[in-house]
Amino acid sequence: RFEMPGPEAGEARLNVVTSSWKPVRIDSRLPTPSPAWDLGVAAGEHVIEYVDGAGTLTSKTVSIAAGESKTITLK
Repeated sequence: RFEMPGPEAGEARLNVVTSSWKPVRIDSRLPTPSPAWDLGVAAGEHVIEYVDGAGTLTSKTVSIAAGESKTITLK
């Protein structure tokens, strides 16, 4: 019998989908496979690094409030 790990702790929930389906890095943490669902993050601003559709390493800053769940689609 196997159990899936629970969601990461955090004040807010973040879902990240990239068009390249390559891993993303949030706030310089270890890479996370994309799509990434139900990631626990602290409220505030976060920098998401990803490879865009042209193959270029790009970053986007996202703001999220406590208790919020946000889905980010990156192209």
